[in-house]
Amino acid sequence: MSKKRIKKGWFILTPIILAAILAYYFFMPVVEVVYTGNGREIVNKENLKGRHLYSLNTERLRESILKDRRIENVKLFRLPWGMVVIHTCLRTPVAVYIERGEKYGVDRNGVVFQWEGIDTLPEIRGNKNYINLAVSLIRILKDVDKVYITEDGPVTRSKGYRILWGRANYRDKVRKAELLIRSGLPSGEFDLRFGDLIIYREEVNGGKG
Repeated sequence: MSKKRIKKGWFILTPIILAAILAYYFFMPVVEVVYTGNGREIVNKENLKGRHLYSLNTERLRESILKDRRIENVKLFRLPWGMVVIHTCLRTPVAVYIERGEKYGVDRNGVVFQWEGIDTLPEIRGNKNYINLAVSLIRILKDVDKVYITEDGPVTRSKGYRILWGRANYRDKVRKAELLIRSGLPSGEFDLRFGDLIIYREEVNGGKG
């Protein structure tokens, strides 16, 4: 067989082989689904086996998994031999939100979600619309155990003092609050809602003066 005929044969066969490979991969069914990450135990395991690997609507699948608010992030990988890898990451609670006696986890972004085993975390009560303010304060204050949240900002108690934190500049206010507490003033209330103006109200006969 001449070289010219061999070249001609490969010229004809190459596109056929390529078309067969593409068709194989395009119609490749899902043969295995692998779940990884710390959310693999709770993710809703949809039956994907047998579906066409490359026609899977990965965005719809991702949105479906993220309906569970305990899951923070999802990554999906399609491998050419028919495997789908679904990697899920759970939210990490930094506080507990208590509503009508029920306890929920709260992550660093203020997202509220169902969770168990969070009794050792700081508690947040009050207006859920401003929960981000409470989370911001907790991440700076560290040693707080209870926060009540209002539309004017978080309210806490520490060493006999009630502290109204306002809605911003918590890092600077924490330093000020520490100095005020160490000053030895009688138990009362520090109102830090008004910028550089600090209002102190002394408790008188069980109430504020």
